[in-house]
Amino acid sequence: MTPLPENVTDEELIAFVDRWAALMEQEEYEAAYEFTEHMYEAGWDPEALREVVKSYDTADPNQRVTVAGGPGDRPQRKEVDRAPEPNPYGYSGEIWDDLNVDGKLSDLTATFALKRMSDGRVTVHLEEIGVR
Repeated sequence: MTPLPENVTDEELIAFVDRWAALMEQEEYEAAYEFTEHMYEAGWDPEALREVVKSYDTADPNQRVTVAGGPGDRPQRKEVDRAPEPNPYGYSGEIWDDLNVDGKLSDLTATFALKRMSDGRVTVHLEEIGVR
């Protein structure tokens, strides 16, 4: 993953996550995995990305994340929350993205942690994909 600029906007962070979702939609799990940094203790790898999508809700082996989705019973959450100071692990915010599955808003949410590097640039770390 190439670090993002120091002054990256919330809109640019959401666009970054949408590019990640586009890789998931194409079922390019290796590329999606490589697109972000990782919290290795979370245990994500390309196969785990595939499994979390394929086993969601109906456990349909053909279901996939889609970038576009129809209206749901609630607004789709695509949020950036920034902290004024990094936590003890160096993370300074999160991105929450309610994923579309097969063109429908789902309760499957991807969260990403933001980490500022020593030169000020920002990396995006996949934190979790789960029902929230």
